Amino acid sequence: MEKRKLRMRIVEATVAVLVIAGIIFCIQSDSRSVAEVKDTYVMAVPSGERSSTTYLFHFNVERKTYSEEAQTADMDPIVLSSGSYTCMEKDGAGILTARADSGEEQKYLLDGKYLIGQSCFYKGMIPDTDTFEAVCTYTEDTGLYHKIMFHEDGTYDEKVGSAADMEDEEKLAAAHGSYRRDGDKIRRETDDGSRLIDFLVYNGKITNSYYTAD
Repeated sequence: MEKRKLRMRIVEATVAVLVIAGIIFCIQSDSRSVAEVKDTYVMAVPSGERSSTTYLFHFNVERKTYSEEAQTADMDPIVLSSGSYTCMEKDGAGILTARADSGEEQKYLLDGKYLIGQSCFYKGMIPDTDTFEAVCTYTEDTGLYHKIMFHEDGTYDEKVGSAADMEDEEKLAAAHGSYRRDGDKIRRETDDGSRLIDFLVYNGKITNSYYTAD
């Protein structure tokens, strides 16, 4: 009987140690995920020949709060939203969920120096070559439809308009220009020399909704 009680106590002690170790591991894992969040992320969107609008995400890692701002060279920053955030790891990348004080929720991929809108990837795959043939499409929540066709000669054609008109491309606004691959970025320029936000290539897909750690 005494031996049986001793074995039970050993089992209980072992379980308690494992539980405590598990709790410590979870806390440490969460700390590592939170530590990967940088203080500030920036996205510059060209808005004229020489100007751009800069969007900034500021994070307070200790309080797990954030604020999102927009600014141009000739105006003070405007706060677009603020709230709290959580961060978890999935498939080797962080998933950051920003919950605005208004109740709106947005999810972002947190990978290295990039903070990427999780639902903002174009359909279609980009080959791992400097120039290529590819067709990519994306429909915004507002119903605005984008279609971009990359050609192997380093040029591209783009069509933008209402998703209701996607079957009749004659109704869509058209643009043409050139592109070049620069690591994980695709840099574009229209025929008239207008600047465009670079595409980020992430796991073979493109997006222009991403912030870079400052």
